[in-house]
Amino acid sequence: MQLRSYLALPKDIGLPFTAYYAIDEVKEDGTEKSQKVFISVPCSVGQTEAEEIGVEHLLRDVKDATISTLATDVSSKLAALKGLKSRLKEIQEYLELVSGGRLPVNHDIMMYLQDIFNLLPNMNVESLIKSLAVKSNDMMLVIYLSSLIRSILALHKLIDNREQHAASKDAAVIAAPTDAAKAKASAAEANGDKAAAALKAVSTAAESFIIPAAPDLIPEGPWEKVAGGLLAPKGFKATGVYANLRASGIKGDLSLVVADGDAVAAGVFTKNVMCAAPVTYCKDVLAKKDTVRAVITNAGQANAATGTQGMADAVAVAEALGKALGISPDEILLQSTGVIGRRMKMEAFLPAIPEMVATLGSTHEDAHRAAVAITTTDLVSKEAAVKVIIGGKEVHIGGAAKGSGMIHPNMATMLSVVTSDVAITAEVWRGMFRRATDNSFNAITVDGDTSTNDTVIGLASGAAGNSVITDASSKDGQVLEAALTALLQGLAKSIAWDGEGATCLMEITVSGAQSEADARIIARSVAGSDLTKAAIFGHDPNWGRIAAAAGYSGIIFNQEEMGVSIGATKLMDKGQPLEFDKVLASQYLKDTCAKHGTVEIGVVVGNGSGTGMAWGCDLSYMYVTINGSYTT
Repeated sequence: MQLRSYLALPKDIGLPFTAYYAIDEVKEDGTEKSQKVFISVPCSVGQTEAEEIGVEHLLRDVKDATISTLATDVSSKLAALKGLKSRLKEIQEYLELVSGGRLPVNHDIMMYLQDIFNLLPNMNVESLIKSLAVKSNDMMLVIYLSSLIRSILALHKLIDNREQHAASKDAAVIAAPTDAAKAKASAAEANGDKAAAALKAVSTAAESFIIPAAPDLIPEGPWEKVAGGLLAPKGFKATGVYANLRASGIKGDLSLVVADGDAVAAGVFTKNVMCAAPVTYCKDVLAKKDTVRAVITNAGQANAATGTQGMADAVAVAEALGKALGISPDEILLQSTGVIGRRMKMEAFLPAIPEMVATLGSTHEDAHRAAVAITTTDLVSKEAAVKVIIGGKEVHIGGAAKGSGMIHPNMATMLSVVTSDVAITAEVWRGMFRRATDNSFNAITVDGDTSTNDTVIGLASGAAGNSVITDASSKDGQVLEAALTALLQGLAKSIAWDGEGATCLMEITVSGAQSEADARIIARSVAGSDLTKAAIFGHDPNWGRIAAAAGYSGIIFNQEEMGVSIGATKLMDKGQPLEFDKVLASQYLKDTCAKHGTVEIGVVVGNGSGTGMAWGCDLSYMYVTINGSYTT
């Protein structure tokens, strides 16, 4: 059993990593001709899996000659400690799964963990603490440091054991079927046992779907938060499988959501001219039809910038899934995420489809697998659901999303599937979906890059049994749209919270604008400001960067009416800078970032009625590290 091996290969970001090489050095006293010495080699640690970008991020080219070697070294050590902290968290999560009976006990892992606990010095012993405080007692300090070092070595043995296990398992999964397996399949086929003859193309093993969940970020309101994600609404089935589509690891990579009958469909797509083949395919389907039956999503390859062959691959996937489900290919919508410029692994994809269909289910676990299988560099899964009462009937809305980098508000900036059992017309559902998207997925940013594959799809089964909603401005329509917007905002905020290298979520609230649209534009401008994001990461209450970002948003306002606040601290009011406690303001940022919380930024631009919000994250050294070597 491994511990989330797909997130932590030895070359992963943040893993302490040092290398040395030996050279011959001549001694000055001439007693020996030479001796072996070891020279430290500067090392950089890269990402194991690319998402939706094929080039290095522009930020890697930003250099500051004033940054000292010491500062760089301290930053790398801090990043290493953060990485080690995340590994310890994985171990904690693994132990919780074992103690809860969701994973079997692995005695090798338990042996290494026991070594760690046995070797750690007990700092609760008062005499030990006093001994360490005595300057002359160097021997006690040596013993203490030795214990720590041995514990760390035991920890690395645990990590190495996990990675070796993962590597061998990956090799076994990726390798072609053995001669013995082929012979067994041939014999089974000769005996008429077709099920036994088929070589498994997919897996639903629990270890492929172990990933923490994003925090609950759905705003409070007249809706109830419920469990179940995509399958909280009636009328749907879902699944997620591992089909060997990723470049490495055994994390789930193929997701499917199927409606029991015709589901009213809505879609919002990227505005990037270099849109991917599945985006074009979905647009064509929705232009012709109001309803669809299924959404399939693959992770590993974006199928973008792949030319006519990429479109042919998309069509082939739709045809294969249509055959497996017994429906028409134009009742299917497609989503892909991964590296731009790479075709999908059709030799693995097509055989996996009928086996994946056989794993469809209606449990919460099925919904969870579907949510995990669409993720790429995400560190957490993003799924949620809410319930409202419409016409005396319980109506559910559920959803799953993925996204961590290449996030900017120019459409959904990620992938998402949303389900509901509401009965509603296509025209009203699509309008509602567009507005909810504008107030959620179009209001987040991580790095200013808009992907080629951005897609958010909404399906409504009508299984709740409410009277069909035909007017968005009706009481039922308003109740539904408010709940839909809240759900999408929760998913969108979880994407910004999970931004690559982020230590906090930034929530920008703009008030006093002439319209809601103006307020949203200003909020997005602040959320997307690299200078603001860097200041938040450095715990610097530099409100001038916030004011400047609002000023270049393109929205005209009277700067003499402007106000800025961070948390509870007012920094500017009615166009005038205020005296404030810089230490207190900085401590607010430190405390919030330390717990990966939400930094609240308020901006006032006048006395109009327009208000708007946007969400982003801070800009850390780790973001540059991740994206500076995305495909290498």
